[in-house]
Amino acid sequence: MAEYLTASQIAELLQVSEKSVYRWAAVDPTFPMLRIGGTVRFPRERMLRWLRQHEQGVGQPKRRQRLSGAKSMSGKEAVSA
Repeated sequence: MAEYLTASQIAELLQVSEKSVYRWAAVDPTFPMLRIGGTVRFPRERMLRWLRQHEQGVGQPKRRQRLSGAKSMSGKEAVSA
């Protein structure tokens, strides 16, 4: 496989449109991208690492913080710290 991928190749891999790939690259500064003039390529290894890091359900679950004034399961108001 090539060292650099096109937006079309990434779109096919993720089953999304090329427009989505370009949008993600534009709004997420951590999205691995190489721009030379008007040509955009995506480094394959960094892209695969980025995808693994953004998988849901990987690692330890994030704990949700209860908002002050939120009710607990018993219906009582939560005490804020």
